[in-house]
Amino acid sequence: MTVDDLKLSAFDGPVAARFDDRGNGLLEGELSWTKLSLPTLASTYGFQMKGGGNITGRLNFSLKDARVATMAGEGLFAVEKTELFAVPIFGPLSPLVSGVLNDRSIGFERANSAFCTFKIKDGMLSTRDFRTSSTSLTFAGDGAVNLQELTLDMTMRMNARGLLGLITLPLRPFYGMFQFRGTGPLKNPKWENAMFTTPPPEQRELLVPAPKAKIVTKKE
Repeated sequence: MTVDDLKLSAFDGPVAARFDDRGNGLLEGELSWTKLSLPTLASTYGFQMKGGGNITGRLNFSLKDARVATMAGEGLFAVEKTELFAVPIFGPLSPLVSGVLNDRSIGFERANSAFCTFKIKDGMLSTRDFRTSSTSLTFAGDGAVNLQELTLDMTMRMNARGLLGLITLPLRPFYGMFQFRGTGPLKNPKWENAMFTTPPPEQRELLVPAPKAKIVTKKE
């Protein structure tokens, strides 16, 4: 059985889909969605997110006997106009600065968009090119989500530019770099500082600036 050219509305946005029942419990499908409401998604599935925003993406998948542990596929998604997290640009002084000025937004930089591609194998979603940024910070991540247990194991690397880059130790070629690791339930993972490791090729161009060309003077 094939369900083709299916169109519907969900989470305040349009969804297009195709499903193929191959028999013997094997289901294959394609999904694409445009600007679904993140607040509505968060409310439906019990996540906590600040602000609004939307998510756009697509997914090709296969599933055996409706068991998440058998799921395989690939896809991508982009998040826009939300608040993924707020980074204190003055470190521990940020809450003090915002309190003195009576403005919670001062002293913090907010990342409000993100993009990644992903692959799914045996119910494990993995990505190597998660990326987001704020005015002075670039973030790149790689890791995995267990879709059956809804747990996260992810590494995020941060490249501090501008003022933040100046106050970090000059450890070339990774000066201004920080690394964090998140583990635990997807709804509330625990993030900890970690020793910086060499980023994968998918992240290196984003995090590590190309060396500046040197002017060579011609000797007479």
